[in-house]
Amino acid sequence: MVSNAHEYDVRLVLVQLMYEALAAGILGTTSDIFTKDFEAEMLPFDSNMPWNGLFEGPKEFIEKSLTPFWHSIDRTNITYQAYVSRCGLVHVLIKARLLESGSRIVCHQQWTVEGNKLAHLHSLCVGPSSSIHD
Repeated sequence: MVSNAHEYDVRLVLVQLMYEALAAGILGTTSDIFTKDFEAEMLPFDSNMPWNGLFEGPKEFIEKSLTPFWHSIDRTNITYQAYVSRCGLVHVLIKARLLESGSRIVCHQQWTVEGNKLAHLHSLCVGPSSSIHD
């Protein structure tokens, strides 16, 4: 039972460390926090959003999705909640404002952790056209 609690902590800590490294500008594109075959499915509310699509490998994900997303939001006005589900997935709810328009977006992220590394991300963002209220 204690080992399960430790596993939950490790999964949450991995996702938190990834966001902290991103915020500090020290998340490298070959980060050891991701598996080599990491995949991310990013489903945005607007097909023109730069972080859209399917990304294979940590380098492509960080350069073409995560970094543009991070630079598109007002990081002074962001909320972040995370928990581990019974099946072991890390769920993250991010609420933020887009810098360009000031519109509010909400993203639900579902992270899969394998062998103490981030292996897969499925993310869905909803935005202004979805009637989100503050």
